[in-house]
Amino acid sequence: DDVLRGVYFYALLFVIMGVAQLLLNFFGINTFGFCEERVVETVRQKSFQVILKQRLGWFDKTENSVSKLSHRLSVEASNIDQAFDINVGHAYRSTIAVLVSIVIAFIMSW
Repeated sequence: DDVLRGVYFYALLFVIMGVAQLLLNFFGINTFGFCEERVVETVRQKSFQVILKQRLGWFDKTENSVSKLSHRLSVEASNIDQAFDINVGHAYRSTIAVLVSIVIAFIMSW
């Protein structure tokens, strides 16, 4: 009877951890998506403001043509978006995993 009760306890614990993981992933993905969009928008706006502050002769150079500048704006913002997603997402998941592991270790040791 005690063995069966222990099995039920650990099964319930795994279900609770699965539900918590589902909720945390949902929250994390939505939060990071929102933050990424804000960062990319800010970078694009700042880059565009810097471009607009240039002197007229700056636009005459071939490397500063309209098509190259617009391409540069979109590519750089996309690169920032990818870097933000990968680095911050992994840091978030790793931190949560460590914290949950510590909590589980303390609970199991008592």
